[in-house]
Amino acid sequence: MRPIPWACPLCRVLLASGQEALECPACRARYPVLEGKPRFLAGGPAPDPGWLARPKNRIRRHPRLYECILRVLSPIFFTGKSARVLLDDLGPDALIVEVGAGNRRRAPNVVALDLYAFPYVDAVADAVRLPFADGSVDGILSEVVLEHLPDPRAAVDEMARVLRPAGRVWCVVPFLQPFHGAPSDFGRFTVPGVRRLFGAFEEIACGVRGGPTSALIWVLADWIAIALTLGARGLRAPVSYAIQALLSPLKLLDVILARLPEAHVLASILYFYGQKPESGRQLLRGPVSHK
Repeated sequence: MRPIPWACPLCRVLLASGQEALECPACRARYPVLEGKPRFLAGGPAPDPGWLARPKNRIRRHPRLYECILRVLSPIFFTGKSARVLLDDLGPDALIVEVGAGNRRRAPNVVALDLYAFPYVDAVADAVRLPFADGSVDGILSEVVLEHLPDPRAAVDEMARVLRPAGRVWCVVPFLQPFHGAPSDFGRFTVPGVRRLFGAFEEIACGVRGGPTSALIWVLADWIAIALTLGARGLRAPVSYAIQALLSPLKLLDVILARLPEAHVLASILYFYGQKPESGRQLLRGPVSHK
């Protein structure tokens, strides 16, 4: 990977490099570098993800095992376009940032940011204060992250800020999914909602990433778990995971259902792929019609 041009998330000036910290020549803010990873969190360490997320985060330290479990046992069947479209369109020389990457390295030219210092993460940073200068990034990736932010609009505004004119953004957001805190969960998005959220971008494509059966399995598993455990906090989630795994073969129905014209009204996950206007003009965030 080429050298990463880190910038102060407060004043957006390029940072002076050092072995123990990165320092801003403008505001004198210092960001510690621990185990080779800059820490850009202004409010101290990341929040505790909760007791249920801790074992999940431990598994995420083994990316291949985690991806295998996700593909086989999770209720989601991924369909439609994937983040590969952005990587292919921009090419291997583009500077691409993944916000909320977890322990995943998509390609050598992708900078991985996350709240937690997983082994493959390049920097610990907040989605609403990206450590890059204005217009310095070619592409942004973010998958199932915005629902965990109190202010997703602020995160999207940051994506628009750091992207160069004609830069690309790929984002995946949930529509019909039960509450899943990591450490918390704040919102869901319809097709018109996600288009409005990304109203500053020119839309390239928007559609279903996880179909109606994926939504049904997850909701049904949680419903059964609540009924069986009487809603016991310590039991509901593990029971739901077990039921999701048992029902997961049904998600293959989304091979067909997710491709239907009305699949978006009952989709589990949606995607948005867009481009920042070349002229730098801002598109109006108004009502939009569904394609």
